[in-house]
Amino acid sequence: MDLAKNEPMKLTNLWGKHAAVRLSLLVIPAFLCSAPAAGFLHTQGENIVDEQGQKVVLRGVGLGNWMLPEGYMWRFGESGDRPRRIEKIVSDLIGPEHAEKFWREYRSEYVTENDLRRLAQLGFNSVRPSLDARLFLSEGENGVFQSEGFELLDNLIR
Repeated sequence: MDLAKNEPMKLTNLWGKHAAVRLSLLVIPAFLCSAPAAGFLHTQGENIVDEQGQKVVLRGVGLGNWMLPEGYMWRFGESGDRPRRIEKIVSDLIGPEHAEKFWREYRSEYVTENDLRRLAQLGFNSVRPSLDARLFLSEGENGVFQSEGFELLDNLIR
């Protein structure tokens, strides 16, 4: 499948019933470490281990409000307590064209390489971004893949 062609494809056809959970688990492994990742993490009994079988303790932080605007962070009160309402407030304030540009720039600049370095210095070895499905798949019965969400995640784990 070629994402660049925007082929219609239901996400559940690609990753199964729990697609959102599986997608979020793809980005949880310890990619903040200063050394290159040794590979995928997996479980061994009750432990999470690397490819060499060494126990890994995930020390993570959430990247809330980045790809999914969160009302408590914007402090708009009940009128802006969820992503669509926040997006509407921004659109009403600056117009739909400027709002689209604002959100693209906001998401592309929200988390920088320096931010990730600092998180690693503080002892974190994983992050959990909140994901908005609309950045990955258009709405409607025959959803079309959207490149922005995938590009943001690609940039995060590079």
